Amino acid sequence: MCSDLPKYTTSDLLSYPFCVDPTFKMGQFEVTPVVYKHLLLKSKRTKESPVFLGPTMIHHKKTYEAYRTLAATCAAKCKGLSKAKGFVTDGEDALSRAFEDELKKTRSLRCFKHFETNCKEKLRAVGIREAKEQRFFMQRVFGVPEKENGILDVAD
Repeated sequence: MCSDLPKYTTSDLLSYPFCVDPTFKMGQFEVTPVVYKHLLLKSKRTKESPVFLGPTMIHHKKTYEAYRTLAATCAAKCKGLSKAKGFVTDGEDALSRAFEDELKKTRSLRCFKHFETNCKEKLRAVGIREAKEQRFFMQRVFGVPEKENGILDVAD
């Protein structure tokens, strides 16, 4: 798993960001897997590359220090990972900063679904609580599938 992760995330010709996300708590442990797309395979049904499980990290706390240790260990074990084009997180600040600090040339990206949830939470926080009122803003930002593009779809 450590040899394939850099293979599909670092190439100038064919790469895809890996995803690192604290997924669940198991007793006193946090479980944070790294996943990546196997770009040399395609599903006949979906025409998409399958997502493979990469290194899975188990730790006690969701702190910058814990994540930095995990990022450093992952980078050391997965030779060449420091050349990855990008990685996706749920936006958890400590996690993003730790991987950004360890993989300095790698672009940090935000999970689209988490970003959408954060936008809805922000609308609620500023007093726009009704789904109908939120829909106007959400459609302008994210668009309407199969109908119109949103601000996030612009070319520049």
